[in-house]
Amino acid sequence: MNGAELFDGRPVITYPSPRADEARFVTVGLLVDQFVAVVWTEREGAVRLISLRRARNAEQRAYREIFG
Repeated sequence: MNGAELFDGRPVITYPSPRADEARFVTVGLLVDQFVAVVWTEREGAVRLISLRRARNAEQRAYREIFG
């Protein structure tokens, strides 16, 4: 499973996950029929993936509220 696939134009939700030293974001979507969340940031003009994990229940609910 490759977290970068979430950025291929499929339906996702993204919200900020701020940290003291840099702005971070969480993007939630479906990969291989599983809800996943990718934490990422922008550094030097490039998107840097920090982690990939199973989406939390609240994140799954938020996704379903928007996309069904």
